[in-house]
Amino acid sequence: MSHQEMLEHADFLAANKEEIARGEWRLKYHVMPPVGWMNDPNGFVEYNGQYHLFFQYYPGAAEWGPMHWGHVISEDFAHWRYLPTALAPSEEYDCDPSKQGYGCFSGSALPDSDGNLVLMYTGHVDDRVPMQTQNIAISTDGVHFEKYERNPVISQPPAGGTEDFRDPKLVTIGEEVFAVIGNRSEETGRAVVYKSDKSMRSWEYMGVLSAADGKNGTMWECPDLFPLGERFALIFSPMQGTVNTNPLIQLGIFDRKTGQFTAETERVLDGGIDFYAPQTMVDHQGRRILIAWMQQWFQTNVTASEGWAGAMTLPRELTVDERGTIRQVPLPELEALRKAPVVSERRIVGQEGFSVEAPVSCEIKLLLGEETSAQKFRILVRASEDRKEATVFDVDTVAGTVTCDRARSGVGNTSESAAKFRPRAGTGGFEIRLFLDTCSVELFAAGGEATLTNRIYPSLSSKGFFIEPVDGEMQVDELTIWPMGSAYLD
Repeated sequence: MSHQEMLEHADFLAANKEEIARGEWRLKYHVMPPVGWMNDPNGFVEYNGQYHLFFQYYPGAAEWGPMHWGHVISEDFAHWRYLPTALAPSEEYDCDPSKQGYGCFSGSALPDSDGNLVLMYTGHVDDRVPMQTQNIAISTDGVHFEKYERNPVISQPPAGGTEDFRDPKLVTIGEEVFAVIGNRSEETGRAVVYKSDKSMRSWEYMGVLSAADGKNGTMWECPDLFPLGERFALIFSPMQGTVNTNPLIQLGIFDRKTGQFTAETERVLDGGIDFYAPQTMVDHQGRRILIAWMQQWFQTNVTASEGWAGAMTLPRELTVDERGTIRQVPLPELEALRKAPVVSERRIVGQEGFSVEAPVSCEIKLLLGEETSAQKFRILVRASEDRKEATVFDVDTVAGTVTCDRARSGVGNTSESAAKFRPRAGTGGFEIRLFLDTCSVELFAAGGEATLTNRIYPSLSSKGFFIEPVDGEMQVDELTIWPMGSAYLD
């Protein structure tokens, strides 16, 4: 079939989206597929005054399959509308139904020198040499895309690299466009870099941008390079063999002439289990905005019974301060989803703790005051009345850690996760923000220095929010709970 016929077939498969939208696990204010499978964010970009987010998509089933590019659009980062499928596997370089795996794999987007929106993606066909190539598709309206007649624009991996060669991320620096692509040598993960003019039709290989030092994986997926503060940032999602691990962010120096990145610092970007393949964009305000796949490979696919799987995190602004502290905070535009708040009066919480009911889909802000003597405290969310079901967060301000225990979080995976922040001598002004949705929780602590993103699947009747100090008392200066409205305009 032609590309257009494949696109029409993909949208035909999504015709039952109204029935699937009635599933009890459907998220209320996170981006998710209309039907079928979703993984990596792709093509996150501002174009003609609107925010476009594409994603890895298989409309045929709630499991990974021949990859398409789904598409949503927003004018405020809070409300989203589904658009027609943008890419479907249809050509020799991205389609071969006789093989087990093929498709339009991950990539990114930028406007070209003529004002068209260009998608750059990896065409993948199993058992072919080369297995993965880089291709572009072009649109004059940001909705309908035609594949370039001279694809592939990068037809083979560079010398020293294996057939794992995917996920191009485009970044404009001055008058040049760079494409950072995940790759691996025989032993280690790495990112390689190409450059072009703003037409993005012809690419010159520059070399290895950066490579693993023996610790950071045997393959780097979904790399992203961009200026952040006074340095450049490099984000990548490492694999150790076939195991995917938490994405890392490095700060360092990028040499535009040699195409080499020198890392100076490194940290885990998000400590949660369900955070992978993050991609960033810069908006017209100059903000560096990040979104990630809110799931992880090889986790229990709880929502498949409802005909869908996968979701995106909330969009977050990524910043670095003069001390080199990296922070992620939810965009203020998300406040448009808030409904009338439930506000608790200022109080001292002792060993008996304090509980209140919170909606299944809500935002919670907890602010501790100067009279807090507790250095450790516990938060329970989505708790049943008897607390046999709950997701538990333990915070230690002296150690600078926050952990998430999912042992009682309902069906699905039960693994524990943790994040770090700079230890504090006192807890005055310590803030935690929690974003709960039907089957997810995102925590931001210490001004976004520590983040944890996890999927949870408790009973919908479990709505308890509970806080208790482990040692001492907590002075709660603010506890505000906002029910959250729907993000979907359709």
